Amino acid sequence: MDPLTIVASAGLLLSLYAFYVEGKASKGPAVCDISSKVRCSKVLSSPYSKTFGVKNPVWGVVFYIFVLVLVHAQQALYVRYLAWLAVAGSLYLAWVMHTKVKYYCLVCGAIYLANILLLYFSYS
Repeated sequence: MDPLTIVASAGLLLSLYAFYVEGKASKGPAVCDISSKVRCSKVLSSPYSKTFGVKNPVWGVVFYIFVLVLVHAQQALYVRYLAWLAVAGSLYLAWVMHTKVKYYCLVCGAIYLANILLLYFSYS
């Protein structure tokens, strides 16, 4: 299987899990809440967890589905452009997580890694 398909599928699954955690945040701790500073539910329920009024995991689901469609259509150049945007967005969100929210999210970090890998494999 193509590495872009694997990475985009992993990003899609991680985004779906982030959406689940975000919806469950008010009902108790999530599996990824593993310490006082590593709390996915805190990050995903923060005021910074939306972009243009839409939850960030929803953007992730749409993004990775679109990337999978582009990979299937053999449009690697467009995947590369989108991967650059995703990496830039990941850097911004990682900065926000560290400086504004002051909690860390393992799922978010895994999504950021997926975006970096997407960019890497888009050059293969």
